[in-house]
Amino acid sequence: MYPLEPAWKKFRVKPDLGGLEFAETSNETIAGKVAVKITKIKSGMDIELSVPGGSEAVLYIPIKQNIVTMNG
Repeated sequence: MYPLEPAWKKFRVKPDLGGLEFAETSNETIAGKVAVKITKIKSGMDIELSVPGGSEAVLYIPIKQNIVTMNG
């Protein structure tokens, strides 16, 4: 995660697990908690992203297939 605007009003998430099976990080901001949890699964990655109200996330999704499933 990387802030693109002051106070994390806009931030970037660009997941890269490398050889890891799981990664998780969070940051307390003025607007609230920013968090991401990434789990390697058989079909790719499961990404859970928490964005505080009034903030915007730019999520880069590494795609090996032409299928992206979003829920929530």
